[in-house]
Amino acid sequence: MCVMPEVRKDVATRLTGTHRDAIPNTHPPDIARMTPTDIIDTFWNEFKSFQQCTHPFAEPSRWTTVDVTQGNLFLWHEKYSLPYTIVLGFVGCHVTSKLCGIGPAERSWGGVKNIKKGKRSHMSGESTEKSSILYVSAKIQQSRIMCDRLEKLDATGNNAMFGDDDINFDMQLEQFDVDTGALKEPAVECIFRAWVKDWEEKARKKNDCVEEARLLTKYKGLVNDPDSGSTFSVWDRNMEFRRGRGNGWFVVGVSADKPDDESCNEPFFLEMVCELIGATKRGRE
Repeated sequence: MCVMPEVRKDVATRLTGTHRDAIPNTHPPDIARMTPTDIIDTFWNEFKSFQQCTHPFAEPSRWTTVDVTQGNLFLWHEKYSLPYTIVLGFVGCHVTSKLCGIGPAERSWGGVKNIKKGKRSHMSGESTEKSSILYVSAKIQQSRIMCDRLEKLDATGNNAMFGDDDINFDMQLEQFDVDTGALKEPAVECIFRAWVKDWEEKARKKNDCVEEARLLTKYKGLVNDPDSGSTFSVWDRNMEFRRGRGNGWFVVGVSADKPDDESCNEPFFLEMVCELIGATKRGRE
């Protein structure tokens, strides 16, 4: 009963006697002064006209409507088959309005279990069928509305979604060896306490790799800008330990002008680097 051209062509080549024997199971309507045999025979006559696009299906414009392209088959039969035929229109609307597969049956049974319970457990079969159709149809419509809402392109807010233009732009960037994944990472905000804490006073005096690592966790990668005219960033690998009174661990500043020249590196004691980092607008590279 599908009106789509490719499906009708496939049906014409694969329709067998077994398929024809299943037609009476669709329960055609009881028509006055017609026996069940006449009803089935009338259906096959109308079905032949349907397949060959003869009267009353000879109008070409009916086969190119929006209902055909969008697959709304039951709407097509309701408009162009039901008013012009005796049996086929009913069968077409009845068959094409149902979804195929076990999924719809499971959903309908779930709807029945939600409806027929408690004081409503003794509903008749007809009332249960109508109520379940309304319940399941409402749930399907609700899901479609939610799906349409999620598929809309939202370019603002925290739930912004990527569109085709964004994907194409990322692909163009990747052609130039740009790491688009790194660009999408959120910016890291570092809150720096620009003073020497009590634990640092104790850690700076211990020539121990554990204390050195603790100090580096706070200072590594931070940028300071002394009066020498060159910007320094704190080396993230190690610090410099100097023995003697008032000494201890010093951070090593790497010059931004000559990062590969170790002779340009400069040590800073903790109080000075805290003051310089706090006064520098660029906190971390």
